[in-house]
Amino acid sequence: MGAGTGFIFWVLAAKIYPAEAVGLSSAMVSAMRLICLLSMLGLNIAIIRFLPESNDKLGLINSSMLIVCVASILLSTIFVLSIDFVAPSLKILKGGTIFLLFVSFTVMLSVGSLMGQGVFVAFRKAEYTFIQSVSSLPRLFILPFLISLGALGVFISFGSGIVIAFILGLILLLKLVPYRFKLSGAVKNFIGYSFGVYVAGIFEMLPRLLLPIIVLNVLGAKMTAYFFIAWSIMFFTTMIARSTSRSLLAEGSYDQMKLREKAIKSLKFVFLLLFLVLATIYIFGRPILSFFGKGYAENALDVLRILLIGSIPYSFNIIYASAMMVVKNLKRVVAIYGGIAMITILAGYLLMLEFGLIGVGYAWILANVLVFFSIALKILK
Repeated sequence: MGAGTGFIFWVLAAKIYPAEAVGLSSAMVSAMRLICLLSMLGLNIAIIRFLPESNDKLGLINSSMLIVCVASILLSTIFVLSIDFVAPSLKILKGGTIFLLFVSFTVMLSVGSLMGQGVFVAFRKAEYTFIQSVSSLPRLFILPFLISLGALGVFISFGSGIVIAFILGLILLLKLVPYRFKLSGAVKNFIGYSFGVYVAGIFEMLPRLLLPIIVLNVLGAKMTAYFFIAWSIMFFTTMIARSTSRSLLAEGSYDQMKLREKAIKSLKFVFLLLFLVLATIYIFGRPILSFFGKGYAENALDVLRILLIGSIPYSFNIIYASAMMVVKNLKRVVAIYGGIAMITILAGYLLMLEFGLIGVGYAWILANVLVFFSIALKILK
């Protein structure tokens, strides 16, 4: 649902805003999500794995939220202060008001994600995650009223959904645990696990978060807009496997004896839905992209179809990685996500120079196929 509403948001943005504004704002959102990922420190996954067996759930939740909040403030501030070196195209963030908005949105996104993707799942209350995702819908209605602000208008509209989801997340959290200020030293007990997951999580999201910025600097704002929409549609399909893998981690942590059985069921479920969704998008890709405008249908269709092919081995890879998280084999998890990320980014940059935007799609397939075969070889040994 979150990916779906996000898709609709960018469809609407592409229809009523110039491509340059969409490209710039998408890069800003990508930077914000990257900082959110770094601020998590792996605690969103560690909570799912360890909260069920904790005797001090409130202290553990409060401590994790405080750590994520502080990390988010520091990292977002450092990013903006070093913008001239890391992302010169995003100098707009150096303004006083937008700087405060960027930091505030990033902090709320980080803490809100910790609640929705970590705490609620750990309590087996994934319906709260669903409610939190749906609550961001009002940003669709705000978007048309800020056209005069250009890229900033898209960014503020997107951020309004983050604010609403954050506030609702806090309300839902109070239904699970009666709040009082209490910290816990139990966080240090799974710091090693959290760090391993943190590294894997960074690798997992790097292609999604860095590629728009790389495309912006190499091919320009228009191509960034075309790529961002194609990648967003492909990412929507991977949510099937990503959400299932998170559930596999939660359920596997409660009953490790049935992990293999649950993993096989997860794969069957994922591929059944995945092939149906892929077939639909593959066939109707041009009409779907036409909703964004003629330029999107002409420039994003080929790369979208190639990216969709890569999502097939990707789905197997992350289901397997989730099973490895349950058994705490984090070296293998890091290797999986690290391999996908580094090959995609490095090969994507090189192939982009040779083939243009479609080169990123080739790199995505190459990365996931290579990792898939490395996993298959380990399983067959």
